[in-house]
Amino acid sequence: MGVDGAKGRRIQTTGREGTVSESENRIWLLKFISGKYQGQEFLLEEGREYLIGRSHECDLVVVEDMVSRQHAKVFVRSGQPILQDLNSTNGSFVNGERVGNVELREGDRILFGTSIIKLISRTGASRSAPSAPVDTGVVNKPAPPPASPPRAPASATQAMSAIGAGAVAAGAAPEEVVAPAEEPAPEESPEDDARSAKRTMVGSMTGDIREVPLPDLLMLFASARKNGTVQLTQESGREATLYLRNGDLVFVSVNGEIDADPEKVAYRVLTWESGEFAFNASAEVPAFDKEIELPTTSLMMEAMRLHDEINNLGDLPDYDDVLTIKRPLESKLRDLSPEQLDALQLVINYGMVETILNRAESSDLDTYQQLLALLKGDYVEHVG
Repeated sequence: MGVDGAKGRRIQTTGREGTVSESENRIWLLKFISGKYQGQEFLLEEGREYLIGRSHECDLVVVEDMVSRQHAKVFVRSGQPILQDLNSTNGSFVNGERVGNVELREGDRILFGTSIIKLISRTGASRSAPSAPVDTGVVNKPAPPPASPPRAPASATQAMSAIGAGAVAAGAAPEEVVAPAEEPAPEESPEDDARSAKRTMVGSMTGDIREVPLPDLLMLFASARKNGTVQLTQESGREATLYLRNGDLVFVSVNGEIDADPEKVAYRVLTWESGEFAFNASAEVPAFDKEIELPTTSLMMEAMRLHDEINNLGDLPDYDDVLTIKRPLESKLRDLSPEQLDALQLVINYGMVETILNRAESSDLDTYQQLLALLKGDYVEHVG
């Protein structure tokens, strides 16, 4: 028994006390929540060790340059899933923290390179391992005796640009996927492996922020000291771009607007709860005139605080709402505070709420408070 760095979890080879029976009745799976094979799953059987890495000899093949040939292994012992990093170059991360040997819990998000995998469980499902779908880079290998009919390991060509797993239908036994006969794969040389890694979309990652909340995603990037951009797209059409340098969030823009205070924009974007994300490690991160200086963790905490306080204000105008001064203006301007007069000037000059927030010197919370006061005092009104 030992202690690992991921939130001080104790490493127990016999499972958590009092929960072994419940854990042993669970079926544990690794579910890809980003990448080409997003949504596919990999079954973990009790008592077996699964090797994860770039080599085609691994049970779970992840072909990208930030993943070592033999990167990590995962196994289930007495119902308890355990992850062990194999001294990989770029490390294994659980919920944003680099780990060595750690117990996994349901819902944990595991990062290998730029691939995010979530630990999930089911009950009442078959324990038989699914076959790997054709043309993926992942193989659920049969356990030694009694052995299943042999399958050739996935070739480097099949594994190229791929992360994936045997598909398991929710709440049902997995169907056997019959692959066409394959010729034995040639032994992969280091040169072939290097070329394969170069052909992979290095550092690309896509997913849904309902599956991977933005705070978790940014913690993973911060721990791995990633460089690049994260493009966010909501169903409404709003888009945001997050710029990362050595894992730090240095700039955020929405719909291409780069003149707004990036810290204020970050506070808004970090509270998005839906939308698609796409990480691009090869994207250039330029030097901006004004960059975010707060550490990412502090930025996220402040974003949550402001989000809660703004929501407590009540019914607020939407970002794309347009405000205008009321005509005829019967309320007395002399009754306004200096802060309210500043907000009124912003309404006159810009009108659109998002632009008002961007141009205001005060925080979004303070600006919303002044706008609400102007609306309630009949100084401004909605257009249309």
